[in-house]
Amino acid sequence: MDVLFFNPPRSRRTHDHVLNMTLLWLASSLRSAGHGAAIRMPSGASLEADVVTAIERERPRFVAKRCQESTRFPSPYRATRSR
Repeated sequence: MDVLFFNPPRSRRTHDHVLNMTLLWLASSLRSAGHGAAIRMPSGASLEADVVTAIERERPRFVAKRCQESTRFPSPYRATRSR
């Protein structure tokens, strides 16, 4: 596995995933170019455990997560907090 994308739910209390077309396009483009790419949609209640399990199982070279835009927590803030 080359790249593993995570598409988390909007809230930890729900499982309402918004299918991100950008992630689908990126994964599709990578696969077309011969790279391994997958998208995982971890649950809100066990977000950290689901992410750790997927990374340990798939052993990707790179991991990326969807950052949703928010006026309260913009993407650059979220990216630094997730490192």
